[in-house]
Amino acid sequence: MDHGTESNLIRRYRTTTRCVDRYGADLASNTCSTKCDTLWIMSAAISVRLDQEAMKALAQLEAMGVSRSEAIRRAILDSASRLRRRAALAAEVAALEADDDDRREMLEVAAFMESMRAAG
Repeated sequence: MDHGTESNLIRRYRTTTRCVDRYGADLASNTCSTKCDTLWIMSAAISVRLDQEAMKALAQLEAMGVSRSEAIRRAILDSASRLRRRAALAAEVAALEADDDDRREMLEVAAFMESMRAAG
């Protein structure tokens, strides 16, 4: 089964029971009919190996009522968020460094602040 990028998949099973008499002849459709739809919400399962430090932290979270799955889910989402923020900050720094007017102003302010500093 192809899981694609979906985090939750729904599998649907439909079964129909055909009722026959002891000779294999179909009985009237209103005599016996069974239809069943079963839905399962499936999510991707992963396995992780934790060192002692991570196991201790996980035990502390579990002691506070956080499930293992929720703790790992939160850690992944928080880590991805931090990486996105770092990338955005790095892009902003690169843009400022490439801005000659901003760099000139920064040097002027630094020179002014140095001239205002008390001697000694």
